Parts: sequence; C-alpha cells; structure tokens
Amino acid sequence: MKAKTLVVLLLVTTSIALLHPRTVSVKAASGNPSFVVLFANFGGWNSTVGTTNPGFTESVGGKFTLNIQFDDNAGITHDIGIYTNGTTAGGVSTLNSCSTSSTSGCLAKSVPITYPAGPVAANLTFTPQPSAVTGNLGGTGGFEYFCQYHPFSMHGHITVLKNFSLLANVAGWNSTSVTNPAFKEFAGVKFRVNIQFSDISGQIHDFAIYTNATTAGSVSPANSCSTSNTNGCLSRSITVSANSPSGNVNFTALLSQLPPNFGGPGGFEYFCQYHPFSMHGHITVNKDPDITGPSGTSDHVVNILDIATIAFAFGSTALPSPTPKWNVAADLDNNGVVDILDVALDAFYFGRTF
Repeated sequence: MKAKTLVVLLLVTTSIALLHPRTVSVKAASGNPSFVVLFANFGGWNSTVGTTNPGFTESVGGKFTLNIQFDDNAGITHDIGIYTNGTTAGGVSTLNSCSTSSTSGCLAKSVPITYPAGPVAANLTFTPQPSAVTGNLGGTGGFEYFCQYHPFSMHGHITVLKNFSLLANVAGWNSTSVTNPAFKEFAGVKFRVNIQFSDISGQIHDFAIYTNATTAGSVSPANSCSTSNTNGCLSRSITVSANSPSGNVNFTALLSQLPPNFGGPGGFEYFCQYHPFSMHGHITVNKDPDITGPSGTSDHVVNILDIATIAFAFGSTALPSPTPKWNVAADLDNNGVVDILDVALDAFYFGRTF
C-alpha cells in the first residue's frame, strides 16, 4: 500500500442511486483531520464506485472520520466497525462489544444504516493511539475495518504510521523542550514526520531530509529534493506558517543508504530549509530488527525467530572475510560484527510490529 496523507475532503456531487445522494471523496495533503467516505454495498465497500474495500493510511494521534453512505438494495443493513490489526472476518459479528481500550477485537463502531427506514449515512470518528504502532519512532501498525453484518465481503485495512511530531520555531525544532531531537528509524520501514507551526506570525518553515553529514551552509529552499539524490536534499514537506500550520513528510530509508564496508549505522540530517543553522537534527538508521519469520522472510513483528537468528550468528564477523556463521541481516548496527549490541537492539523491540 502506498503511504500517503489522506486528509481534506473534496465533495463532488454525482448521480443519484437508490433515490438518495451519493458523494465521492478525494483527499489531498493538508493539516486537517482525515475524512474518508465509503459506500456501503454487500459486494464490498465502494464496489459500485471504484476500488473495492480500499486501504488507506492514517497516523498515530491523527483523528480521522469514516463517513459511510448506503449504496445497496432496500432493506439491507450495514454499519462499520474498526477492529484490531489482523482480525479475520470469522471473528466479526454485530454482537461484538466494542471499546477503544480493547487489546483484541472491536474498538469502535457506527450506528447501523439502511434504506428506506434510515438513516442512510453515519460517521465514525477514531484516533489511533500509540499502541497501534508498537515500534519506537518507526514502523507501522494498523486496523481492520468491517461491516459487521457482512464481514467477509466488506473488509479493508487501515495502515497506521508512527507520527513523529516536531514544533517549528526559529530557535530550533521543539525549542521549548528537547531542542532538535535525534531519533531512530530503520532501513526499509516507512515513517512519517509531522511538523506544527510554533512561531510568531510572519515566519515560515518546512521540514527537509538530507543525506548524512550535510551541513547547514549548503541548505536552502532553492535545493532540489529527490529520493534518488546521492547528495543533498531527499524529501521535504510543504511550507508551514501561521495560516497553514501543519505539514507531513513520509519517508523510507533504504539499505543502500547505510555506510559501505560496515561503517556503522546510517543516517540523515533534517533541517528547516529557511533556518538551517538553528533548526537541524539527526536521524540514525539501523537495519530492520524484524529479520525473519516462519516462512523465512520478514513477518513484520520482532519475535523469538529474530533473536534466534542473531544468536546463531553471534560472534561472527564480516571482515577481512566472512566467518562461517556470518549473517549480514543480523548485524543490525552495520559494524561488521554480530555482537551484544545487536542482541540488545533486537531485544529492545521484542514483540513490536514493523
């Protein structure tokens, strides 16, 4: 699934079906809460208007609203329920008790909708909590959404990104607490940085990710930003100000961006391009601690299989030539040795999803 910010609703009036209005939602980048319209039909959410059971992306702490609209034969009933990640249709029922404090099952649901008795539309507003993303400043989580009346045909997924927020002020990012904080991400794991304007009127800011060791003197709003750059700016947000106070950057570090020859962890610099000398911090990048799974490939959770992989390779080295048990994936800090630091890093994230 592509990670993209789903936010502002653009309503376009279209044809009338089943004698009630239908509305199509289009969402674009903004700081406003996300609003998603889904058409309820037994054949699948949105099955009559586009992609059936569409997936979408939200972020921790970012309130969003699901608006469901009846789009089916008269007499059929629908609702929408948000369930914990990995819930299967067989575990979904209108009898389920829903609570945001649940660790498994239903978290929230809308009122039922039907036609002609009504109502023909309903809203469900929800805010993902940090527990939805169990990684530390990185990784993704998610929820399942269902019609509880027809869970096998009406089921989609909501990806949740860790939303690392920074307050933009010319004195420094987060200058009222820990100024220009460093944080850690992982190669191959998508993350989101949200910036919020926190300055006097008239100032403007943005958030830009640059290659490792870029210095403030080479940073400018005139820089061209591309993830294919090998030097300089890789990605940046929109400009934020008192009138447009929020912006986001979604980014995925690549294994190829780690230092060659086992030169240690990788990293990036982050700047406000308008105030690079005072608004500059560092992002450290390690390899993904989710090394393997039951099928021999990543299963998106750090578990005993990952610990065992590191334990098997423990003490092995890459240079001057690889020792027999060497496993490059187990060398999480990319220093050419599988050692206690790699074990400790994996243990810290044990049980967390990526």
